[in-house]
Amino acid sequence: MTLSATPRKAAREFTGRHMLLIMVAFFGVVITVNITMAVYANRTFNGLVAKNGYVASIDYAAQGRARDQAAALGWHIAIADRAGHVGIDLTGENGAPLVAVVSATIEPLLGGDPQPIGFTAVGAGRYRSVEALPEGSWVVRATIARDGESVGWRHVIDRHPRAVQDRS
Repeated sequence: MTLSATPRKAAREFTGRHMLLIMVAFFGVVITVNITMAVYANRTFNGLVAKNGYVASIDYAAQGRARDQAAALGWHIAIADRAGHVGIDLTGENGAPLVAVVSATIEPLLGGDPQPIGFTAVGAGRYRSVEALPEGSWVVRATIARDGESVGWRHVIDRHPRAVQDRS
């Protein structure tokens, strides 16, 4: 049996300094990720839907009454963002398009003055706003009138660009 001339390296000792570095690195990563996610979340949506909960509850009740009224008339009303314009589709119980008079206002979700917007018919029962809808969150308050009946309708449209930031 021969002994090696080179001595064997001693195992490195795990010290308190090593533990401190591991803990600082771990919590540094956790805190960095949390701050990054909070900044991105705050830039995209602040979480506030209504400044006044009481007024929001009254609006909610009015929306329920409007839906009941539209259902009693056999109307189906759909409002959506269509390529930067407010689109309104009106159909009857059997799915047939409804021709009606449409008027509406838009206002910023978190408060502001209502602005009237005009509509043009783009097909039977289909209407599109003449003006483009600016970026942001908007409350659309539409009035649909037909055959002496009218229904008020409220809908929120969010127009926020989902742009990819240049990271160069």
